[in-house]
Amino acid sequence: MAELYSREPGYREQIEIGLGGLLGGGRQGARRAKKFTGLLDYVPFVGGGLGASDARDAFNQGNYLEGGLLTGATALGAVPVIGPPLAKAAKSGGRRLLYDAPYSNYKIDPDRPSQLAEEITVRPTSSYAPERVITPEDLSSDGYLLNLVGDRTNVGELTKIGGRNLDQPIPLDGGRGYMRGNDTGAWASEQNVINSLSNKTREADGRPVYGTYVAMSGTGSDFANMTRAVAMKDFDATDLLKKDIKDFDQRFKAARAYKKKNKVTGVYDGPGPTDDFPGIGSPKLNEWLDKSGTRRSAFFDFMDKAKWRKKGFPNVTEARFAIQDPALRDIPSGREQFGGQAISQIDDAGTMRPTSGLLMPHGTYNTDLAGDYMGGFEMGVPRSLLFPEFIQARRA
Repeated sequence: MAELYSREPGYREQIEIGLGGLLGGGRQGARRAKKFTGLLDYVPFVGGGLGASDARDAFNQGNYLEGGLLTGATALGAVPVIGPPLAKAAKSGGRRLLYDAPYSNYKIDPDRPSQLAEEITVRPTSSYAPERVITPEDLSSDGYLLNLVGDRTNVGELTKIGGRNLDQPIPLDGGRGYMRGNDTGAWASEQNVINSLSNKTREADGRPVYGTYVAMSGTGSDFANMTRAVAMKDFDATDLLKKDIKDFDQRFKAARAYKKKNKVTGVYDGPGPTDDFPGIGSPKLNEWLDKSGTRRSAFFDFMDKAKWRKKGFPNVTEARFAIQDPALRDIPSGREQFGGQAISQIDDAGTMRPTSGLLMPHGTYNTDLAGDYMGGFEMGVPRSLLFPEFIQARRA
């Protein structure tokens, strides 16, 4: 049986210091951290981590953490660790401060998010179960948490963008909300990723395994087809200047950010997803984007610059805003991530199914991991507290 361990003052102080920095810093951050740690309720799960030696970062896989580290974990109670830093107009020496939005590669007007929120409509559908709030007490004390890093996309139907109703709604299939689908399992990704998660589940030898969502960066949705569906909806390359098209194509293909590192020289000049880019004005552009999420991620990451937006290229920042879950949009990006907003119990056998055979096929990923939605913690919890063994393995 699991025991309830008391907290040593030194550990509590370390948590308060860390949370204080995340919650604004200074005296205000310290006060908030002390208030929140007063609500902490640690419930240790029996058993060590499974497959800790396999831990590795694979954010370039897009929606899901490749390899899915399965760890024995210490869960937190329903702790309001983070309140989204809503952008507000600010003055500093007469200069208006811009908002460093997690879903943008450049800073934006602080009033723009509220304007965008009024210009879009996501219609809930009966295809998804309502959200439920749970606490660690709802999880078995001899279970394991499965680390599921996913993008911040919403579920439902996007029916209005830029204040205009769409003739055809754009389906949004998550994200953390995927597991709430009427015919979906616990998670979806490419087959190799789901296969790894399935193997980790079977290593639990019948003990409950809880797939625990962790929000990735605010730009991580570029891997999925949803960013593409919105950003490229009305795109027509003939609206751009030829010189701008040529400049974009040349710079994108040459960008070292998307090249592999040469192990001999240390220079990023190896093969990359942009090598066979046909050009933004090419009739083969969609065919190229269809090939992989890695290509889509590179394409929209490069395009998301104020320089290209001002020249008439698609506004990637606003496309991301439109498809993202409002509860996740403003979670800060950085080294610390926040999770627990959605949790599912994975099928003990780690059953895998093609998403094409489901009543609700995913628009990007081809394989489903069977399981049932349980609910989510009231507020996001730092991953370093949810998965301490995972963090230790990465730092080793």
